[in-house]
Amino acid sequence: MQKGFAVLTMALLVVLAQVGMRMLFDGWTLGTLERFWTDPEISDQPVGYEPPDLLALQRRLLDGRYGELDAHLAGLQGEYLAGARPELEYTLTYIAFQTTNPDIGAALDRWVAARPDSAAALTARANYLMHRAWWTGKFAQPRPEPSENAGWEPATRIYAQARRDLEKAVSLDPRNIVAYAKLIAAERRIGDGGLAPGIRARGLAVDPLSFVIHQSWVAQLLDGPDGLQAARNYVDSIRPDFARKPLLKRLDVQILVHRAWMLAKEDETDKAIDLLFETGAIAESAYVLSYRARLLRKTDQHDWAEADLDRAYEYLPHLVRTLAERAELYAETDRAELARQDFALALELDPLNPRTLWKRYKTSYREGRYREAEADLTTTMRLRPDDPLLKFHRGGLRLKKLDDAAGAAEDLAIATGGYPDSPNVWQSYVRALTEIDDCRAVAALAEYRRACEVTESDECGGSTIKAETRRVDKMSARMACAPSG
Repeated sequence: MQKGFAVLTMALLVVLAQVGMRMLFDGWTLGTLERFWTDPEISDQPVGYEPPDLLALQRRLLDGRYGELDAHLAGLQGEYLAGARPELEYTLTYIAFQTTNPDIGAALDRWVAARPDSAAALTARANYLMHRAWWTGKFAQPRPEPSENAGWEPATRIYAQARRDLEKAVSLDPRNIVAYAKLIAAERRIGDGGLAPGIRARGLAVDPLSFVIHQSWVAQLLDGPDGLQAARNYVDSIRPDFARKPLLKRLDVQILVHRAWMLAKEDETDKAIDLLFETGAIAESAYVLSYRARLLRKTDQHDWAEADLDRAYEYLPHLVRTLAERAELYAETDRAELARQDFALALELDPLNPRTLWKRYKTSYREGRYREAEADLTTTMRLRPDDPLLKFHRGGLRLKKLDDAAGAAEDLAIATGGYPDSPNVWQSYVRALTEIDDCRAVAALAEYRRACEVTESDECGGSTIKAETRRVDKMSARMACAPSG
């Protein structure tokens, strides 16, 4: 018995030691965990919650069943405000319209035209416009620091159109909680100020406990120079006013996820994962689980990642980010058919989503399906026709795998404009031009040498430059071009 007691004592000491380390790591985390330990509700999935069927809602829209949609969304809103339906079920329904599918966009225009006084139709179209603007203006390019400016002006115009829809929506239906939250988000992206505080107050007058309104405001605060502390201060300022804890718990989680994102960006992936496990214990959601799965995959913890993604799918079936993440995991673990199914469903919901297309491009390339990989890059360019990163990857694919040097040269010419100091881009461009006997290779070679001098890159070994120079000299002699210097 004494031995058993000693083992139990040791286990308790280990737990306390871990808690102590966490206190040193992040005091805010510990404060949030204290609230978790005293609160029996540990999940943000309410009793009676039924996840919306996003694909069915899209199909109802495409079929022109506008009356059904109006009645469904108005019914969910009314039941939520009457306390008979969880907010999640009502607000997450609008994710069905967050798609890049132009057919959905056209159908939303028809819905608004058929029912110009439908607040639900205007709110749904605003969701579509803001999702499209996000990918148009801030394309999630797979490199550490994507350009903040590329395409931003046209995106701002799309956000402004969405804001007009939302302003009309709240004038038609002052109880439209989603429209208030989206107005805060639109102002956050447009950045002209003045709108969000008044809108927030009006929305909270309808329902002080609306998570989506508080969440949008916290997200706006997180964007600022002192965002993390400002968001914490805001949540602490409203904490005494609410006895109902799930709202505050979910806002705490939002801030902790942002902290985890910052850690991951600083290459502190293990710390970010630890924080997300603690966050998930406080309040799980599809978003927390999907993001944690991405980091777990990054550290080759595939079993844990798959469990998180399956759980995320239970919370919200047909969430595009979950499907795309799980598809990539299936591909990495040699389950190609399952990967294809999830990719296909994700792209049925959101067919021009650049993140999903990029993931499927990488998967197809790794599996040697180069034509399919090229098709996904080409589809992505419907939103970003002159994106230099996409052009670089498609140019390299055409040059190395598809025996299309002419097409590669066209792509790489645009890529050099986006990456004027990249030796890798210039070298690929030189090779493409020499393969099609194009005298522009002489000038491109000079730019390649300049980029090597500017960057002092490891890609610019002396033998590499000499090999490219010999290739260009042979071509220029054959084509009577001016020799390279």
